[in-house]
Amino acid sequence: MKSFENLHLRLSCLVIFRNLLKNEVVAALLKMLEAKASCGRELMPSYARFLNLLLAENENLSEFITEKVFEDENAYIIKKAWGQSVSPKMQAALEAELGLLNDLAGLKSQDILAGLEGSDFLLHWENSQIDIKAEYLEYAKEANIKGYGIFAGRHMFRFENKAIVPIANPDPVRLSDLSGYREPRLRVLQNTKALLAGKKAANVLLYGDAGTGKSSTVKAIANEYAGEGLRLIEVSKQRLMEIPSLMEKLAFNPLKFIVFIDDLSFDQSSDEFGALKAILEGTAGVKPDNVAIYATGNRRQLVKQSFADRASDDVHAGETMQDQLALAERFGLAVGFFRPDKDEYLKIVWDLAEQYGLKNTENLELSAERFALEKGGRSGRTARQLVEYLSSFE
Repeated sequence: MKSFENLHLRLSCLVIFRNLLKNEVVAALLKMLEAKASCGRELMPSYARFLNLLLAENENLSEFITEKVFEDENAYIIKKAWGQSVSPKMQAALEAELGLLNDLAGLKSQDILAGLEGSDFLLHWENSQIDIKAEYLEYAKEANIKGYGIFAGRHMFRFENKAIVPIANPDPVRLSDLSGYREPRLRVLQNTKALLAGKKAANVLLYGDAGTGKSSTVKAIANEYAGEGLRLIEVSKQRLMEIPSLMEKLAFNPLKFIVFIDDLSFDQSSDEFGALKAILEGTAGVKPDNVAIYATGNRRQLVKQSFADRASDDVHAGETMQDQLALAERFGLAVGFFRPDKDEYLKIVWDLAEQYGLKNTENLELSAERFALEKGGRSGRTARQLVEYLSSFE
């Protein structure tokens, strides 16, 4: 292990990975190295503060540093992601900094506390055998599909308070988990493949009855193609007016993005109606080619109407109503998901029973029909709920 004074100096002089110094754990690590190098009285408190912050994220220092390195958005990885050439000087600087970060990942708590009287009560962090330099250089070769910054290693996000936030526990549903609705699902899938291929992809409205797998289809596609550079960002209906700022963040990224709006509908007075209309109409500077909007709704006509609305005293009421009803037509692709008939419903039930390894299938169809009646109708969701319920008894 190189001298602690040298480690402190090199860490404080990061250039390519300089953003790491903004992380409070790394900042505490820098402070601890400074205290160790000077053999000052601040070493023990600095150690305790650093370990406290580290434990909140990861008990393993090697894993923590590796994660932060791969999440870092820097000039080198952006160039690599866009297939741009990197100068020999930048390459050399990068490899030198990766060497330093590898040394830090191998830093042991026992080395820091060595010779420090009265430190026996302090906890220790863990380490792993990781070659950050080799792994990062290999990863950089495919940064265009593996992503960089916040998009490295994660593929589902939410947009809230004007920030893109990773979803902690994304729905793991896969296309192989879904039964029925082959044709509508295929249409959505084909559009997604066009997006991934860099072709013009349509904005998609998945509409129809509740529980038919509209949201699950979008999430399953996002899971299936994450390894090919697809990311999903969920936006709530209340934040539709912020989508243009989200688009600006995504426009200059080589990855492909689904902006996902779930359970979409509007009241007559909704401010978000106009915002979505402008986005779908392709207002200048709004929708880049690497983004497609996927929305789900229980009705094709997304604006709720009442009889009072039809009797409006608006001079141009007909045109206003037509404008509202035509919102769905502004999606390039509208795909219907409707309640299955009896045969299709039972097929879904049997497919799920096989998926779940259900052993006791005697009277399964009778149970399925009874369960659908209790739930108010047949649907893919009803079928899954039944099979999950029955499997809990095996």
